[in-house]
Order: sequence, then C-alpha cells, then structure tokens
Amino acid sequence: MRYFTIVMIFPCLLAAIEQGPETRRQEVIRAVTQEVLLDVVVRDHKGRLIRDLRPEEIEVYDDGVRQKLTSFRLVTGSDVAGLGSEAPSSPKRLDPMRHLRLVSLVYEGLDNEARRLARGASMDFLKDTLEQNLYVAVFVIGERLHVLQPFTNDLVQLRKAVERATTSPYPQFVAEAQAIRKQLEAMEAEGGAATEAVSTNIPGRGRSDTGGIAGASTSAIMAQMTLNMLNFEETLTRAQQSRSSLFSLVSLVKEQVALPGRKTVIYFTRGLEVPENTIELLKSTISAANRSGVSVYGVDARGLTLDAQNSSSTSMLRSAANASQRQQTVEGASVTPEQVRVFDTGMSSIHANTQQALGNLSVSTGGFLVANTNDFREPLQHIHEELL
Repeated sequence: MRYFTIVMIFPCLLAAIEQGPETRRQEVIRAVTQEVLLDVVVRDHKGRLIRDLRPEEIEVYDDGVRQKLTSFRLVTGSDVAGLGSEAPSSPKRLDPMRHLRLVSLVYEGLDNEARRLARGASMDFLKDTLEQNLYVAVFVIGERLHVLQPFTNDLVQLRKAVERATTSPYPQFVAEAQAIRKQLEAMEAEGGAATEAVSTNIPGRGRSDTGGIAGASTSAIMAQMTLNMLNFEETLTRAQQSRSSLFSLVSLVKEQVALPGRKTVIYFTRGLEVPENTIELLKSTISAANRSGVSVYGVDARGLTLDAQNSSSTSMLRSAANASQRQQTVEGASVTPEQVRVFDTGMSSIHANTQQALGNLSVSTGGFLVANTNDFREPLQHIHEELL
C-alpha cells in the first residue's frame, strides 16, 4: 500500500515586540515555527486506495486556519524494505515515516462468542509471514493492562499469545443475570401503582397508610428494590470499567511516541463504556493517540447481533423516567436516592451506546470501526493494506 507524507510549517507563536521606556530592559519575544509530518491514507467512497493524489487536492487546517503544505510525497512499504539492498559500506537512511510499523492486538471484556470471532480474525491477520519491519504485540485489558506477548515478528509466539488471550474462561451466569433483569423490569412495570403506594410507607420516605400496604404488590416492591440495587451498581461499574479501559489505552498509546513509523491498535471489545463523568478522559485518550501517531481500529467483537445498540440507553432512560414519574405522582413522600439521580441517569443514557463511543475513538484517531458483522476478514484486510 502507498502513503502520502505531508510536511507543513505551523506557526507556534506570532507576537510583536512591545517598546517600553528606554530606562527599562527591552523584552524579546521570539517567534518560532515547526514542521509537522502527517501520515495520510486516502480511500474513495468504495474503500479503494487512491494512489494518484495531487498536492492541490489536500487541505489541512489548524484551529480553522488553512496551513501551507511545504512537501508532499508518496511513501510505500518498499521504500524501507529496499534499504537492505544498499551496499554494506553505505549507511542506511531511515525513513522516519516507514522505518517501523507497530501493531497492538488488544482484547477486553469478550464473552465466549466474541472470543471465538476475535480469535478467528486475529489468526487470519497473522496467517502470513510478517514483513521485516512489522512488529506485533498482544495485550489484554482486565482491571489493568496486561501484556501477553511483547512486540515481535515471531508468528509462532504471536499465535500462542492470541490463543491464551481468547480462551480464558468467561462466567456462564452473565446471560442468566441479564434474563433475570428483564423479568424484574417487567414485574416493576406491572406493579407500578402498588409500588408508588407502598413507597410512601417505608420508614423515612413519607406518610404512613396501612391500607396502602395491605393492597400493595409485595413482588413489585421487591422487584423495584432489586432494580435499584442493580442500577446503582451499574452506574459505579460503568465508571470504573470506563476508567480501566481508557487509562489502559492511554498507557498503550502514549509510550509509542518515542518510536517513528506507523502505529496501529486493533482493539477487540464488546463496546467502550464512556459515562458522563469520563468523557474528558476519552478526549484525553484520543489526544494522546494523535500526539503519538497511533491509529485505533475498534472491533466490536459481538459480531452481528439482534440486540439494539441503544438498549442500554433505553433502559437507563426508562429508569430515570419511572423515578421522575413516581416523584410527581406520590404526594408527601420524601425524595428517594433513585429520584435524586434522575438527571445524572438521564445524562448517562445519552452516552450509554458503547458501539458509538468505540466508533468515536476509532474515527478520531484516524482508524475506523469494525462492527455489525461476523466476517472480519475484509475490514482486517483493509487494516493490513494500510500497514504495507
């Protein structure tokens, strides 16, 4: 594959020298400029690589101001591979854009089916001999970042690491827990009126009315109580998981700034949790990746699923609406914890689509999202093309 290298000059500081009184020492403010290298891969609307791009067809802006291109050239993988044919006495000229190509295979939070799809895609990616300047590493994100195989071009070791990363056990009760949650939501909906009546009789929550207790649905009350437990735990867990994922990704991309070349992260996950209180951390992760020249390609390893991508958003928004409705319909009752969190729950529901957050991370770092498919061969082939 071929790349276009763009060199521009960005003004870092433009200032005039303010003339002060002759008795005061004159302050000198220096203006400096810096060349910035951009590695660009261009495709047409059908996903095909464009190899005949002209300088006048490229526009680059910084803070809304168009920048002047001082150099524009096509770079291919053979530019580096051909260096080995030079005479031994002549020093090798290292291309700062193509000297190294680093690929990080990252796996996080995969269930059994997602592990199977991720393992097949990874093995397919590693089926051919790696080029001499292409190095791959294997990482797993749990509560922290774990490395199973440092950067190497040894396919045997890489395949073993991928096998370990995608075959560790996954709790079987997760599916059962999700089914139970749906049952509780149904029970809460059926007993909504009774729940409102009894909630006013809980000590510390409002007036007492034994007649209301007698006619209430105990099952609905217990269902609501259990859902409140799950909702509160989910809020804390989403924030904790989001920080764990994003801090691990920041650590992964930040240290790669020291090496030149094309750097890629292929991130296999079931989506990226980014609640309201970690949005700035996501922006920092994107910024760190761009400063290090790392492109992230998010792979939603759930594959083609029948579940709606915004089901989590819908569930959270429904919970907030129900809590708000109970507050308005029950007179004289004190405010409950779930009612206090109505606004926060509603705001978090906006960012609960984990696939959307994963796509934002990918596109904002120069990669693309792979999702809603069980066949990862074609998109991974595109990623491989962008490395050659």
